[in-house]
Parts: sequence; structure tokens; C-alpha cells
Amino acid sequence: NPSSIPPASLRHPTSTLTMRRRHLSASALWLISTAIAASASTTIVTLSSTNPGFSRLVEELQHTRLIPLVSGLRSEDCKSCTFFAPTNAAFAKWDAENPSRKDRRNTLLYHILGESVVSHDLKDAMLLETLLVRFGYLGDDGEGQLVAVSKPSWRPGKRGRLLVGDAELLQKDWKADNGVVHVVDRLMIPPGDIGKKCKTIKPRHCIHPAHGALSHLLSSVTSSDFVVDTLQKHEELSALYNIIRNAGLDDFLRQHRPFTLFAPTGDALKKLNPIQVRYLQYEQGLKDLETTVQDHIHTGTLYRQDIQPGSSSVSTVEGQELMVSLDDKLMVDNAMVERTDILAANGVIHTVSRPLLPRALVWTAAKYLIGMNATKFVEGLRQAGMSRYIDDPEASYTIFAPQDESSERSGSLGAYGEVDEVLQYHVVPGGKLYPSLYDGLRKALTAREATATASLPHWSFRSDLVRCARNTGTELLEKKRSHM
Repeated sequence: NPSSIPPASLRHPTSTLTMRRRHLSASALWLISTAIAASASTTIVTLSSTNPGFSRLVEELQHTRLIPLVSGLRSEDCKSCTFFAPTNAAFAKWDAENPSRKDRRNTLLYHILGESVVSHDLKDAMLLETLLVRFGYLGDDGEGQLVAVSKPSWRPGKRGRLLVGDAELLQKDWKADNGVVHVVDRLMIPPGDIGKKCKTIKPRHCIHPAHGALSHLLSSVTSSDFVVDTLQKHEELSALYNIIRNAGLDDFLRQHRPFTLFAPTGDALKKLNPIQVRYLQYEQGLKDLETTVQDHIHTGTLYRQDIQPGSSSVSTVEGQELMVSLDDKLMVDNAMVERTDILAANGVIHTVSRPLLPRALVWTAAKYLIGMNATKFVEGLRQAGMSRYIDDPEASYTIFAPQDESSERSGSLGAYGEVDEVLQYHVVPGGKLYPSLYDGLRKALTAREATATASLPHWSFRSDLVRCARNTGTELLEKKRSHM
């Protein structure tokens, strides 16, 4: 009887608090009971809610308003789905690592597959598509973010482990009316950026969520690791990250579209000639650096599962074609692929054993001279109209190049006479003279007077001035440290 309810001002405070608690409890029970009523027996939600070890999971599903989705009530996406269910202990680990609890909704969506997959069907290196959709990141059709399955090598005395992402399956194959639940020991963190849709992968190996009705639930996109940011998380790729940033391509790889990056590791980059590396670090080499980096990037995603035995090709951002071959080993051009499927939010990264140098990159004498810190000498040759000696890749000369610090000590080239005449003393016709010249210099010059340093394809001698006989090009007449 409504008349028997005392006015609010006369109600006991404890009674009011109790009623509020009952109201909140009733709301939570209503959500769960609705899920139960909608199914013939047990849903994924009821499996979780009846186990005290998943109280935090139920709380998070309520907070993020995912109960109807996981129960299969509000869309077709979870009529038959897979849920990797973190335990209370898993959430405790997550709280310690992520005290702000950012991206809770997206993180939980990353634990749900759009199809029912039992543990027996989870194969090593398999990629599973989740219900976490970042529109445009992996294509234009609302592709879900991927998570990788791995089975670490078995060791004597150790039980076999099955991992999805970084989470280990503790218990498997809890059957529900609308799918299957696997219990995991930690939360699976969505990747940061690179990707391609899975329609070329066999359905058994790439699980697709149903789209359409779910789209409005997943439209918000929060911060994530793009391809370039993923490099920073792997120590062996940090050197490549710095190169990409120096080339001004880091923002390019943060776009909301899919990429595949063939990434040389730090050890692979050491296989570059050090003079070439120094050239690419100079301002004069930035354009070639950009071209070189672009030759490692494919627009779209190419996962390991996409590659069939035999040979094929993929195009790069630079417009080159990279040859991809799979036999005993997976090769890209002349580089071996060492690690595959490092997932990012907008694509995938594969590490390679050596840099992929573009065919359009021509190494001239000028580029080697810049890499040897003889930039002033290069500028002098060009200003004197003598670029033909250093810019023609077919030309054959032996060049004696003073480095920049030597030029600074000796003053301007004009102090020695006509600039073009002085410069000509440093260029000798023929590219096969350096062995005999080097042998002679090694005997004639002491370490106190000069230092000989090797370059490719010629020798360069660090000295204030080298004067040579241009008539024969075979004999070093004199070396002076004073003005001619």
C-alpha cells in the first residue's frame, strides 16, 4: 500500500542505504537473469557469473555494457562465439600494470572471437580475428584486430603450454549455449598499428566476426600502437625506429590504414657498409634514406599464412617489386625472414636478416665521399664544373679526397692557385691504381705524417694535400703539408 510508505524525511538512513544496495543488486541480477532467460540453458555470461573466481570479469562486463553482447542478445555476433575469460588474479596483474584502467571496453572486446573455436583447433602461429574493430586500420571492411596463437617448445617435465597473445590457457573448452569459454591467466592487450583483411586465409585459420549489427558498438577508437610504435617495444628494432624517424616516415606509418613492414634488426643493419650508413645520415642523403625505408614497406597486410610455397611478389611504397619465396626458408629478395607476424594495430612486421636496398639507389663516388666526410671537396668539384668525376657511376677514377677537417686546417682551395687546377690534382684517371699507390704510400708515409683509410670502391688518403702525376696516373710524385 503506497500510503504505508513513510515520507522521505522520516525514513531511517540505514533503510534508504539498504534499499539502494538492493536496487543495484537487483539491476545486476536482472542483466544476468535476462541472459539466462534468453537461452535454453547456459550462456557465456552465466558460466562466468556463477564462478566466484570471475567476479571481477562480470563487474567489468557490466561497467562496459558488454553483458548483452556476450550473452548474444543484442546482435548476431555472439550467437556462437569464443571468450577468453581472465580470472580475478589476471585482473589484479592488469591493475598493477595499468592503474588508470584505460581502454577497458576495447581490451575486453579483444578477448572475444566471432566464432566458436575449441582448444583442439588452436594451432601454433594461427591468427584469430577478434571483435575489436578499429575502422580502416586493417582494411575498409571492418576487420577485427588479430591475436596470435603460440605453443612454446615442450620441455621434459613441463606440460605443454597454449598461449593466445601473451595469455596462457589455464582451463579450456567450457561449453556454453552460445559458444565456448577458455580461462586465461592474464589480460590480452590489443596491439599497436599495421594490417590486412583475412579473406585470403583459410577460414579455419582466421576467424571472422560477423559485421553489421555490431558496427555501432565498436565505432570509438582509442590510443594504440601503430607499426612504427611497435618497433620501439622490441629492442632489436629500435635502431630501425630511429632510421624511420630520421627519414620523416614515422607519421606515415601511423596512418589508419594497413601496412606490412619488412624490418631489418640491429644486427642486420650492421651489414651495411659504414660509409653508406654515414652518407644516409647526412642531409644530402635524406632523399635516398627515404627511398630506402619506403622499399621495406608494403601497403596492405601480408601475414605468414598468406604466403604459399613457391615465388610471388609484393609491391612497395616506392613502387618496387619485392620477390617473396617460400621453400625451406622464407625469403624476401636476398634477405631471410627471421621472425614473422609481429602484430600491430595497423598491420604486421616481419624481421629480415639484411636491409633491402632499392634497385634505384645508385652508389656514386660523390655519395661515398660524403659518407667519408669529404663534403667540402664534393662541393668544390661541383662548383668548379667537375661533377662528372663523382656523379657518373660508370666513370673510372681514383680520387684522393681531403676530409672536411683537413680542408678547414688548410684554408680555402683558392689559396693554392686556380681552384679547378688544384682539384684536378686529386683526381687520377683509372680505377685500378689504388693497390700499387697504396703499397707505395704505406712504405713512404709514417703514421705521424698521414693516415690511409679505405673506402669503396676507391682508397682515400687523409692528408692536407696530395699531389700526383696526371700524365701517367701511376706514380705519386710528392706529398706536401705546406702550400704548393
